[in-house]
Amino acid sequence: MRTIVIDTLPSDIVKIILAINLVMTIVISLLLIIGALKRNRWMMLPWVILAIMLAIGMAISIIYTAIVFFTHKAVTSGVIWLLGLLGIAIFIYLWFVVFSYYQLLEEEKGRGPYARPPRR
Repeated sequence: MRTIVIDTLPSDIVKIILAINLVMTIVISLLLIIGALKRNRWMMLPWVILAIMLAIGMAISIIYTAIVFFTHKAVTSGVIWLLGLLGIAIFIYLWFVVFSYYQLLEEEKGRGPYARPPRR
């Protein structure tokens, strides 16, 4: 709670917003799992979209925070924040894993999971 600074909203409203955010993230993650198990790519789509938006937002946030530390002469803290980009790289790799499965389901549409791929 201390990392979120919203001066115009009371803290109870901020807690409600965070709770709704958590519930929606859980629902979208469950859709991903169910979609992967049932081989339904449309159920996976909300997670694919949300995850890439989160990766971009986290990368911007990490870079911005590191720049703020560097401008305040806290070089060590800035470097530590930049190490967070490694986590973003892992997150993007995992996103590509899910996205490749999403694309595989698109290719399998109409031919079934055990048919040979079309000749090119």
